[in-house]
Amino acid sequence: MSNKRKRDDSGEPPTHARITYHAGPRAFERLFKERSLQELKDVVQRKLDLGSGMVVKLKQMRSNALLDLDDDDDFEALRVQALRDAHSTIDIKVTVEEDQSKVWSRHAIYALYLVYYLCFLGFYRSS
Repeated sequence: MSNKRKRDDSGEPPTHARITYHAGPRAFERLFKERSLQELKDVVQRKLDLGSGMVVKLKQMRSNALLDLDDDDDFEALRVQALRDAHSTIDIKVTVEEDQSKVWSRHAIYALYLVYYLCFLGFYRSS
């Protein structure tokens, strides 16, 4: 028995717009059911199996333009568009970056190791 969910072929009109996420060479589609920008990002995090040190950035692709999806107002505009036309497909461009706060933390740890090592060498050579 398959773990895949069955599609609804009841002939009823769709109640949710579809979102196609474009993540580099990969693309995947979901029904638009999310209630916040963070929920959209969580969908991408799970699908792409991203670690906690990665930041997901989204932009809506519409009419040859990339529209920011950075805050609640951007999400609300997207949600209104999706509710207005449940037959539509919304294209979202996904970029993934490393969380810069974690990069700097890692650099700080390396710097402390280097200082410790240099102090150890200085102490060892002087004795």
